[in-house]
Amino acid sequence: MALASIQYGLGTALVVLNAAVDNIVIPRFISSRAELPRVIVFMSFIFWGWMFGLLGAIISTPATPLIRAMLDGVPETRGVAQLMTTESRTSR
Repeated sequence: MALASIQYGLGTALVVLNAAVDNIVIPRFISSRAELPRVIVFMSFIFWGWMFGLLGAIISTPATPLIRAMLDGVPETRGVAQLMTTESRTSR
């Protein structure tokens, strides 16, 4: 951020800071609270944002655990739901 501020000015430094917070810090906190791997949080943000734009980016955090819960409810897709969690579970 300091390098971007020196080379390109304060505006670019703020963009770099915002990108760092959005791509590194936020997924870390969300993944620990929602028990989702960081890569799933990041990819869901990209997918839902691509699918529905700004609204999709906003609903990406609650939508992904909802999808995981729906997948966990069907025996055929339970394995996919277990791939989307950080907690270790025994088979049912």
